[in-house]
Amino acid sequence: MNKKEAIKLFETQPWTFKDLSAELKKDKDVVIAAIKQSFYILEHVDPLFKKDKEIVLTAVKKNGGALEFADKSFRKDKKIVLTAIKTDGTALEYADEIFKKDEKIALIAVKQNSFALKYVDDSLKKNKKIVKEAVKKMGQVLRFADPSLKKDKEIISAGFKSRDSSTLKFVDETLKKQREIVLEAVKNTGLALQHADDSFKKDKEIVMVAVENNDSAYSVLDYAHKSLHKDPDILAIIRKKK
Repeated sequence: MNKKEAIKLFETQPWTFKDLSAELKKDKDVVIAAIKQSFYILEHVDPLFKKDKEIVLTAVKKNGGALEFADKSFRKDKKIVLTAIKTDGTALEYADEIFKKDEKIALIAVKQNSFALKYVDDSLKKNKKIVKEAVKKMGQVLRFADPSLKKDKEIISAGFKSRDSSTLKFVDETLKKQREIVLEAVKNTGLALQHADDSFKKDKEIVMVAVENNDSAYSVLDYAHKSLHKDPDILAIIRKKK
């Protein structure tokens, strides 16, 4: 296989890079062509190419996760890190600690992928702006927030509005016992009922609201107390939604 044939093959089979001759694997054009199709190729290139900024930049533009396979020196390179987190916020995991403590960079990361909150410095897990940005798209990342913000009703409400049924699971235990909190959760997504305190699973109004606000194929009624499974008012809501 010659260079031209290899590059053409990458369009449909980029993984064939691993089977190339040693000579072709040392050709920068070939390496770049392969990486443009699959960022994972960076894991398999010669160590010298992992230190090549052009190649690493090509990889992280494709997917920020490529930062994992680049030479570790790039974890301190702001341009590379910024490019990486703009395509995959969770690439922050592989960035130098200095960037994990940078509020602007952390904000970019969580805007791109809420799960990036897991990798920001602990000091920023107390940052209301960053945490709110993360939970408003995926409430369950509240699990990574500082405990103080799991009690913050503004943050919690933002998480509920994401309609992520797991949000309630990570709310501070004291708030899980507050009826208004549970009611707000099930108004946004009925499946939040599964994470409510058992006392609320017996609460007819809350169960009715949960059933009314269920857009999932899963049955909310499965999470309600058995005493409500045959309640005519609840069953009427279910029949109406079918």
